[in-house]
Amino acid sequence: MLGRDAPEFHRTGTVRGVTGEVVLGVDAGTTGVRTYAIDRDSHVVRSDYREFPQYFPQPGWVEHDAEEIWAATLATLTAVADACTAAGETVVAIGITNQRETTVVWDRRTGRPLHRAIVWQDRRTAAQCDAWRDAGLEPLVRARTGLVLDSYFSATKLHWLFTTGAITPTPDLAFGTVDSWLLWKLTDGAVHATEPSNASRTLLYDIYAGRWSSELCELFGVPMSCLPEVRPTSGRFGTTAPAAAAGLSTRNFVGDTGRGWRETPAVGTRGPLRDRRRHCPRGRAHDRGFRGGACGGVVDLCRLSGRSRSAFSRRGDRTPRTVVHCHRR
Repeated sequence: MLGRDAPEFHRTGTVRGVTGEVVLGVDAGTTGVRTYAIDRDSHVVRSDYREFPQYFPQPGWVEHDAEEIWAATLATLTAVADACTAAGETVVAIGITNQRETTVVWDRRTGRPLHRAIVWQDRRTAAQCDAWRDAGLEPLVRARTGLVLDSYFSATKLHWLFTTGAITPTPDLAFGTVDSWLLWKLTDGAVHATEPSNASRTLLYDIYAGRWSSELCELFGVPMSCLPEVRPTSGRFGTTAPAAAAGLSTRNFVGDTGRGWRETPAVGTRGPLRDRRRHCPRGRAHDRGFRGGACGGVVDLCRLSGRSRSAFSRRGDRTPRTVVHCHRR
């Protein structure tokens, strides 16, 4: 794996002799963060990678320290941004691609996490999901979200945090998947937002109505006040704060979820940047239990949105995400 041989678990890659405009793609994965500088022809011209620790408090439990994710993100952004500056390249945008269902809660006043992030792999809520399923609640969840009741998804983790994890839902509580957390940090708390392909992995987002579901929030005991604003997948999310984002003070965000630089939303395109051709990215979850594992079978699960339309998609056995429905808002 990239970076394992480096003393500080990072490696910087550079293609010399490349100048001009670039976008930075932040790939916040499950074991580390990679930041890429990508040119107008979709070539990676420089990159940096840092790993962060994994925590296993009990068998089946997996946690991350959200501050360590942020530290790895800032370190890679700084390294790549500095290299771009030295090469005379102009950074025109930043994009985020991320592990999705991983659940982060923090205090809006202090900006500090209130608990370690509960990772998408974590199974601590499996018994509670069985109980909800036995109570006949899965049809409602599937009708709103296209997902099954499984500990994989964020709402079950939030329910655990509120009922067992000693987290009190207050007006200052903020919840987000990793994209929301990083966006909050990059903008120094100015923006608390996500986009549909992340929101649709929480079990709280109605993919047909295109908004958070008050019905599901009530079911899982999640106050709607803690949820991020859902914005179009491809669009401007905010401006980085210089003190919080490697000195990048005028950059915008294209937030989405993808896998690897060829599908990162930092580009927002497939092919040259000037063509502005959008693509439908695949997430890491494609490789998980949807091949007959814990979730089982084909799961309709994703909504991507642009300025004028939204698209639903699904995953199946060994099949990349396929758009199955598209409509105008």
